[in-house]
Parts: sequence; C-alpha cells; structure tokens
Amino acid sequence: MDEIKEAGGLLSVNWEDGMLIKASHFVEQEKYFEELGRWVVKHGPHYFGITGLSAEHTSSLEIRIDHDGQGWLVVLSKCYALTASGKIVQIDSRFNNEVKTTLISAQGGATTISVYIHCQADKRGVGLPSGDSEPTRYPYRAMRYELVVGELRGGDPADCVKIAEIKFSDNRPAISADYIPPCMVIGAYPHLAENCRRLYGMLKLVQQSAISGFQAFVATGQDKPGKFGIEHKWFQDMLSALAIDLGGRLGGHPVPEQPITPYDLVTYYKQVFGTVEAMLETYREASLTLKKKFAANEAYSRFVDGIKEFIGTPYNHHELGIIVSRLIRLMNDFVEFVNMVGGLAGALPQVGLVISYRNREYKLQPFGSVISSIERDSVTVKIEGIGSAVSRDLLIGINRELFSGVDYRYIMVKIGINENNIPGRMDPVYVDVEASSGNLILKPMDDLAAQSISAINLNFRGNFNIQDLKTIANEMVNVYIY
Repeated sequence: MDEIKEAGGLLSVNWEDGMLIKASHFVEQEKYFEELGRWVVKHGPHYFGITGLSAEHTSSLEIRIDHDGQGWLVVLSKCYALTASGKIVQIDSRFNNEVKTTLISAQGGATTISVYIHCQADKRGVGLPSGDSEPTRYPYRAMRYELVVGELRGGDPADCVKIAEIKFSDNRPAISADYIPPCMVIGAYPHLAENCRRLYGMLKLVQQSAISGFQAFVATGQDKPGKFGIEHKWFQDMLSALAIDLGGRLGGHPVPEQPITPYDLVTYYKQVFGTVEAMLETYREASLTLKKKFAANEAYSRFVDGIKEFIGTPYNHHELGIIVSRLIRLMNDFVEFVNMVGGLAGALPQVGLVISYRNREYKLQPFGSVISSIERDSVTVKIEGIGSAVSRDLLIGINRELFSGVDYRYIMVKIGINENNIPGRMDPVYVDVEASSGNLILKPMDDLAAQSISAINLNFRGNFNIQDLKTIANEMVNVYIY
C-alpha cells in the first residue's frame, strides 16, 4: 500500500461491511479527495495563485507592514489562494487566523525581498476543544500556514505562493506596488484588474486613431483626386484593415468581471500584435516606407521590435507585474505608431515625384551636386548630398544627350554606394534605353542591402565621347529611390 502511494497512485479507502473503522480511514479518505482536486489542478499549469472567491467579493489579499516597537512585522490579514500543488489558502483576520512574521532587515545591500505563503504538509487542530478528552481534542483540522520572508528554504515550491515583494528605502520597508502575485483570474487582484481596464481603454484609443487616420487619407484623396500614388492607397488600406480588425476584437476583450485568466489576457494581446505583424508583412512596401521615414524614431523602433519580442516570449505566471508593465508601454507606442501612419495623409509624394518601373514605385530623391572625373578609359560620376536616404533599390535617369551618336548596348556601367568608388569593387548596372525617351535609366542588377545612402558613384566605359560627360550638371540627372 505504501509503495503504491509512493509511486503516485490516487487511492481511496476500500470500505467493506464489518470492517473496523479507525480515525486513520477518514483521514486517508480526506486525503484522497484533496489529491483528486490537486490532480485536476495540475493539468492547468497556470491555474493557481490569488483567487477571486474572498468573502463579500472584496480584495482576496491584504498584507501590510507594522512596527511593534522593537522591529518591523509583515502581517497577512487576508489571503484566499490556491497553490500550484492544489492546496487551498484561506486566511482571514475575521476568523482569528491572521499570520505574522518578523521582517528581517535588508541584508547584503538587497533592496527587494520576496514574501511567500507556505502551506505546510501537516494540519493543525482548530475549534473549541473538548474539555473531557486527554490529550486535548480539537473538533476540526485546518491547514498550517507559514509566512516566509526572503528565500524559500525547504519544502516544495509548489506548496507556496509568492504574494508580495518588499522594497527598502533608507532601511524602511514598504510593500511594492509594482509586484502582481500569480492570480487565478484577472479580477482577483485590484492592481491587475485596474490595468486590464486601462489596456481596454488604450486599445479602443488605437482603434479610434486608426479610424481617424483612414478618414484623413480618404479626405486627402478626395481633395486632390489623382494626385497621390500607390503609397497613399497602401496606408489607407492598412489603417482600414486595422480599424476593422480591432473593432471586432474589442467586444471580446478580457474584463475583470469575467472568470478570465491572466494567461488569456496575454494570449489576447499576442493575437492583436500578431495581426499588426501580419499587416506589416502583407503591406511590405508600406512597411519599408515606414522604416525609411521613421528609422530614427524611438517610439517606432520600440513598437516594431517590442511586439516581436512580446509574441516570442513564453508566458510566465510568476511575472505578471513585469508582463503588464511591458503591455502598457507597448500600447503607448501602439497609439504613437498609428498616429505616425495617420500623419502621412497628404505628406506622401504626389504623382510626378514618383515613377513606376518593373512593378515598383520609386520616389524622386533630391541631391546636392554631381561631378565627373576622367580616369584613362573610363569616367566616374559622383552624386553627393543625398541626405542619408535609406533604400534597397534605386534608379538613376541620365540625359541621353551626354551619349549622342553611341550604340547604347556597348555602354558598361558600374555602381558603388557611399565610399565604394573603386571600379573593381563596384556592382554591375543594367542600362535601359527604352523606358524613357529623354533619359537612360540605370538600375543596379541586384537589390542593395537596405542601407543609408549619402553618395552614389557611377563608372562608365564604352564607345562614347568621354569629354561629353565633363559637361554633366544636376539638371541632367534624376535619382529615384525605392
């Protein structure tokens, strides 16, 4: 029997008529029912912590720090919880089972100390004892609780719940307002419930900002019909899709009044951010435009990088305070991100400043100067003052008159970006003689690694008059970036 128990068997008492019944039989049967409940609980790895089942629906956790004239005390006057092992915590000062412990001052320079409630293996007798029995008999048995301040030493961690953190300031302890203990439902702890409502309000603000941004793009397009290119349509569609998606999700947002777990809340926001990631991937060209425009914007970078990190981080039921703080910061950046996109209405390049080439749209890029230098049998043309534009592809239109009387098929061109001005290290360029009647269109054969471009070096070889390129001027060259 003992061997079977040690192996983890879930066993009840084998009752038989006529058997001699002892107190141990009832204790064993009680343990069976308790273990049965724990067996079920263990199948929900995140279903433990502070409960929402306190009397009168008030806060399920009340902990404070007092001073008794000699030192600091941690006082736990109320705690309704379930441990990861399935043990029930029911502490309420109204029933005279308040738990206290002496607070040890911060040691080794520590500024934060953890507080745990530990359900001990043995139970204790409670109630009014019978005056006739020897030894004294109590009518009931209750769980024995220990308040642990500092590191857990001994015992099974699954029988404990970390209920608070104590922070020290000038050697004076205080319960940390930032720490959120593990909770079975989001309504079990006031700070968690409050932040859940706050997140709902922030998500609603994001959805309203997406609607406003969409309407701004529509109004701009109606005000100047035909004046804006495909980028305008990309962002208009993106904001429309985001507003519709979030509008549908808001009705299913977790609320503290429902029996929703913190895990469900985190999963909900992983799905929200997953939708944003999918939109940025679907509207890839719009995403690249955002990256170019807002590469130096901290809120933009924090949001794009932050949602990827949040989605990829496994849920940790013991770090609800950290998770909620990250969510609040991400939602602030989400609002800023949507406002950035909406702010592009009317600010995108108008038609004439954009050209289409091989299913891509390239924007005209201003530059400062263009100069040429003759090097034996080749000419190097340098375009400077581009202003650190970020691009992964570009086009250069160059006036045909610089190559008059030449078979364009025999013009060889190479390109180097920024400091790359050595022909042997430059990349090959495709020369398109048909796309434009007035210009030769020069395009790198391979996309560039997305990088910041401040200068472009072009090396020309072929059967043209090298001296003609000495007359090159700014108005003879156009640079378009993608």
